[in-house]
Amino acid sequence: MTTETYELIIVDTLTYAKARLAAEKGWKDAQLTLMLVNRTLGAMQDHPMECICGDCTTLMDNKATVPKAFVVFIPMFPRAGCEAVSCGVCEFCVDRPDLRERTVEALRKICPSATLMEPMGPVQ
Repeated sequence: MTTETYELIIVDTLTYAKARLAAEKGWKDAQLTLMLVNRTLGAMQDHPMECICGDCTTLMDNKATVPKAFVVFIPMFPRAGCEAVSCGVCEFCVDRPDLRERTVEALRKICPSATLMEPMGPVQ
């Protein structure tokens, strides 16, 4: 079984604004993150999406119930069949202390072998 390694990014209003600035400067990761969030927002208009937390039944549709944040998983070493994932987080779950763990559980339902890239320390 092949393990897929992902980077997890939680995009709230402040992060989205920073990503826009970085994208305008040509940062490819920021451009990809914005594209994924915007695509998810558009898809929600046709098909409401459950919060990624897994135990929340809130449906978000980008009209009446707008997500307060997005969780974006970007494959670190993409290959055929390995895709990025973007899901909404509702206003009730956005401040959960276990949000990161819950989202990883949700990712593993899609890709059981998923692991997360650990953040690197400061460059010396």
